[in-house]
Amino acid sequence: METLVDKDAVEGNLRLMANCFGVVHGGVGVLLVYATSLFSERCGSMGNGFFFAMTLPGSLLLAVPLLSLLGRKGCLLYSFCSYVVYAILFCVARAMQHGDQEHERCDQAGPVLLCIGSSLAGLAAGVMWTGQGSYFAYAAKLLSTGSDDEAHRQQATSWLAGVFAVRYLGWELSLKLFVSLVQYFGQVNLSIIALIAMATLATVVFAACDNLPKEVQKDPPGQMLGKLRSALALWPDATIWLLSPTNLAFGFGSAYMNGYFNSEIAAKIVGVDTIGALASVTVVTAAMASMGYSFLAKRGKALPLALGSLAGTHRHSNFRWMKGSSMKSQPCGQTRILLLAFGWKPGRDEHVGMARQSATHVKDEPNRTQQVLLFQAFAAESCAEGAHESWDSKYGKRVRASAETVAVPLVVPSAV
Repeated sequence: METLVDKDAVEGNLRLMANCFGVVHGGVGVLLVYATSLFSERCGSMGNGFFFAMTLPGSLLLAVPLLSLLGRKGCLLYSFCSYVVYAILFCVARAMQHGDQEHERCDQAGPVLLCIGSSLAGLAAGVMWTGQGSYFAYAAKLLSTGSDDEAHRQQATSWLAGVFAVRYLGWELSLKLFVSLVQYFGQVNLSIIALIAMATLATVVFAACDNLPKEVQKDPPGQMLGKLRSALALWPDATIWLLSPTNLAFGFGSAYMNGYFNSEIAAKIVGVDTIGALASVTVVTAAMASMGYSFLAKRGKALPLALGSLAGTHRHSNFRWMKGSSMKSQPCGQTRILLLAFGWKPGRDEHVGMARQSATHVKDEPNRTQQVLLFQAFAAESCAEGAHESWDSKYGKRVRASAETVAVPLVVPSAV
């Protein structure tokens, strides 16, 4: 006989997890945004590069074993603690800065500490989202306990997704505005210390909270190896590799926004203290766009992806205008920066979100080959976006033109 579950307790537990997750992840997200402004562009970009580079082995190699070894809550706690360590090392690295920031070398003690912290946090990032996904899925399963109705299960999942998203985006928005406000008054170090304190408090609170009902804290060794083998068995799936260029495009775009754009354009025109406010604009636009994308996705995946590409085209027009020009001489420089902040997040999130959906559900499609080719075309176009943004050469134009030529005949039949 199935044991009854206190659904209010499950929902309260998820709310607490979402709040703690939002504080920790949002705080580190702010530091990643400011890294190239508080350190030299080269050193800050290198630190962020280590973060994103280590996310790959974290998600591929560490996530499944740690999830089986530590459990859902333990997996998240490991990630939270690693993020707190990164924030502390970020602060220490700032304190060790000497001389002119523009001529800061990456082999100095401060940037080396930053890269070490970034590597630790990157590994944890790969584990964090896997742990969060498992935690969320288990909570949704508990809420639908006793019901065999698939619609009821989907309703429970959708409700919890909204609960998590509101808190996650709310904290991300609030922290970016908070740091921007504190730095406006010249208290840069105080803003970093405040982020460390909040992330530490959130980690302690989450560690002290109750586990989800009936949660197994540790899998038996045989079951753990079975899960690892199941994860490795997905690697040969062509769908995953065909979608991977989308992640490359995301990497190119994030590197440009958090690196060159923040340090060389935004900081010099609107000031370092407003970078957090600009980043918060992207959060708001992403939240607003997600509602429209969800409605359009009911007609199929092609139309939302096409709109995501349109947002990408908008980004390119701004990128091309900003490169190689004296921004201070442009009377509409601040407007252009704001438009870029509005366009970056919706386009990026739509490509990434739809890619995740396709990787999850493409096997259930009646015509799997057509779906794979459709998303491969958009992935190629996304990768070409990254090449276009980074190379700024005739080769980037040719790559993108070729990808779009391939994409159009695949997308148009699927969109109608």
